[in-house]
Amino acid sequence: MKKLEILEERYLNPLTDFGFHRIFGSESNKKFLIDFLNQIIREEGLITDIQYLPSEQWGIYEKERKRLTEKDMETYRKSILEYQDVRSAMDCAREESMEKGIKKGIEKEKNSIIQKSLQMNIPIEVIVKLTGYSKEQIISYK
Repeated sequence: MKKLEILEERYLNPLTDFGFHRIFGSESNKKFLIDFLNQIIREEGLITDIQYLPSEQWGIYEKERKRLTEKDMETYRKSILEYQDVRSAMDCAREESMEKGIKKGIEKEKNSIIQKSLQMNIPIEVIVKLTGYSKEQIISYK
């Protein structure tokens, strides 16, 4: 088992909705949420207090809020999968963007080489070998 998998099984992931609510969504962890928000939102003033509004039932007693039921674990597992799907899609999109950017940069550099080579009266056959472009493509730059 990989180290990351062990950590994911042992700790809640705060990047999921479920994990965030479990970590920051209780009155006993209020100070952590206030500190977190003050680090993220650096406006004119600091947040000194927050009020929790009832939206989910986490249990009446502290020990009930700390243990995860099987239903909670299933909800958490689903939220982890959703998070991983979104992260995977973002990583894939980032990689595709990088590849497109690199290809665009290479094309731009080749175009610059062609322009400079033509200005220096370098024979078209040499430019074809340097760039991999066809003779017709290079002639179109004139």
